[in-house]
Amino acid sequence: MSDELAAAQRTQLAELNARARTYTTQLWAVPLTYIGAVVALLTVGDAKVHLTARLLLGSVLGVFVTWHLFGVEDGRSRAVTNLRDVEMKLGLEPTAESKPGSMWRLAAAAAFVAGALFGLAVSQ
Repeated sequence: MSDELAAAQRTQLAELNARARTYTTQLWAVPLTYIGAVVALLTVGDAKVHLTARLLLGSVLGVFVTWHLFGVEDGRSRAVTNLRDVEMKLGLEPTAESKPGSMWRLAAAAAFVAGALFGLAVSQ
């Protein structure tokens, strides 16, 4: 393998590693931000004014958060797969792992909150 190719693959390895970390961070940061946004949405101002609209807005936001989490999980999975490929091309033992399942719990939690908010909105 040429030195230029090895240097390019090392650079790619570093970029893929950073990308995988960014996606992984989003998997916990986005749902926590969503929860904070919903709490702010429901507690700022007079709680009874436009409560149905606030609840519907929170549920719609929850749908988009869940959709975004699926995209983040897909990106994380692709980054880890490519990271393992580059590690093998460089003659390194593949250390990157992708453990599916955590995103499903987060998406289910976001969907639950969205559904609960929608249910509250409809019952008002």
